[in-house]
Amino acid sequence: MQSLPLLAAALLLLAVALIDIRVFLIPNPISLAILLLWPAAWATGGPVPGLQSASAAFALVAVLAGIQWHLGRTVKWLRFGGGDWKLLSVLAPWAGLEALPHMVLVTALAGGAECVALLVARRLVPADSPLRRSAWAGPVLGASGVPYGVAIAIGGIVVILDAAMRS
Repeated sequence: MQSLPLLAAALLLLAVALIDIRVFLIPNPISLAILLLWPAAWATGGPVPGLQSASAAFALVAVLAGIQWHLGRTVKWLRFGGGDWKLLSVLAPWAGLEALPHMVLVTALAGGAECVALLVARRLVPADSPLRRSAWAGPVLGASGVPYGVAIAIGGIVVILDAAMRS
């Protein structure tokens, strides 16, 4: 029973990654479900941070998100999607203050790898390739942005799996 909320959160993160690749959007209901699974994991004695650590991590990321969103309105290179910040915020309680740096590091490394892979793929896949017309690869190859929800989902899954393995 303890691992059910963790498994559900990990599966929702996989869904987030697939949806973000396809439509460059992180649905609010999924982010909300991930957030609401944390109290379920905590209430069942799951391997999640305590209430104070989880709340502090959530507040810290939410405040940073607000600052970045405000700055990103005027400084173009600082723009980061609102769904990305919401997803990071709802994952913060799962990490707590203790594992938040680990989650951010994994997310940043995954995001860097994702950016490099997209740059290479967008340059190497010919414009007339069937891959560019496919339902899954086409949107991401034809876009100029990065579906960063993929990297955030990886960071979240790593934190959740790490907690599950420690229990």
